[in-house]
Amino acid sequence: MPVEESSALFTDSVQTREEAFENWTTKRRIGKRKVSRSIPGRGVRELEAAWRFAKSIGQPMNRFVTIRPSDIDDHTPVERIEIWQHWRNRLAQFARDNRFPFTSVWTRESEPDTGRKEHLHLLMHVPRKRLAQFDELMTAWAGGTEQILNEPADYGTKVTDTGRYKNVFNYMTKNSPQAAYKRKRYFRSGGPILGKRFGTTSNIASKARAVAEVRGGLRRDLGLETVRPGTTYPSHKRGFSIFDAIVSERPVVTRELASEKIAANSNNSSKSEAA
Repeated sequence: MPVEESSALFTDSVQTREEAFENWTTKRRIGKRKVSRSIPGRGVRELEAAWRFAKSIGQPMNRFVTIRPSDIDDHTPVERIEIWQHWRNRLAQFARDNRFPFTSVWTRESEPDTGRKEHLHLLMHVPRKRLAQFDELMTAWAGGTEQILNEPADYGTKVTDTGRYKNVFNYMTKNSPQAAYKRKRYFRSGGPILGKRFGTTSNIASKARAVAEVRGGLRRDLGLETVRPGTTYPSHKRGFSIFDAIVSERPVVTRELASEKIAANSNNSSKSEAA
């Protein structure tokens, strides 16, 4: 998935490009971008609040998508940022094409120390009447490979034999030692990531939640009937197959809603290259 290189960090010179990212995994910053190694506790709290808020407004996150490009290690840290933006844009385009809000939380992970095998985890809402179409599209985008894994998700929590609380959200935020500290929460060390490590769409971010809270408070103060969030699109429930096997192993937002439309309608199942 070739992408354009960022001229803000280096020129077209191969030597300059190599120097810009030499030993980048040991640095704290590259230019204005931070190199992080875990999700802070406050970040997990922000993501969890957004995840739960989505359900309260009738947009439960019922699909868990993991994107693992086979050639990700061939790309610079800046190119990876653009690759993940491209894939979030594609998913947002599917929502726009099918006239429903793009509601999502996402995290990025990589191999400890090396920064290799970087991948994207994303939870999103898909209306029930669009689930079959979405699943078929993800299968087509994957092209018979395991570069895109798409599974149903719900809000259920299980308790493992070791007493850990396991759900899809804890799995995708497992790379947070602060969130796991003194809690029965699954944890696995993460690797270096350049740029934003996690995010939510704007419709469930802190500002949107604050507005909803104010409106709810006004309705209570005025004695108005509480409007219950719709349950038109409940989660499609199924076991946690992606992360069940991993739990027994060794422990391993930006608030952005992409407004830029991609060239082709997302309902076209052909696998396109990154812009």
